[in-house]
Amino acid sequence: MSKTTGKLHLSYYPRLEQRILQLADTGLSAVKIADQLNRDGFRSARGDDPIRRRVVAQILQRNGRPLPPQTGPWPADPAEAPREHEWWLGDLAAHLGCTLGTVRKWITDGHLTGRQETRHPYRWIMNAPPDKITELEERLAKTRGRRTRIHPRFAELLDEDNS
Repeated sequence: MSKTTGKLHLSYYPRLEQRILQLADTGLSAVKIADQLNRDGFRSARGDDPIRRRVVAQILQRNGRPLPPQTGPWPADPAEAPREHEWWLGDLAAHLGCTLGTVRKWITDGHLTGRQETRHPYRWIMNAPPDKITELEERLAKTRGRRTRIHPRFAELLDEDNS
């Protein structure tokens, strides 16, 4: 059975569709709707698999319904939230105008320290007082000033050509 015709072969598709629309009207997210459908005993068209968020999203879209909003970012546990001079990894990258990869590389290279949350979603919290921010900004300025990395052996040849 193909994905597109699966709904035609599901004997209770009209009830499933009606229940999804009903739950969506209550403001539940697609994940919570799928969880409720599974508790209600609905199963996917492929057998005994549970209903997943994607199926709910597809049915809502087929009915011209916008997806209920996803939940916002995970709230931080107050005991683990960033303290003075601490930043979420993404906030620090945004403040410095660099990528997450750059900040992660600084962690690996030992230029920056931090800690990870002990619970899901295990986000990084970076320790960056004002003097460290200045140091990182200077580090970025140096690398942004370079146009191309040239091996020192070839730098002499370029200098001779430009003279």
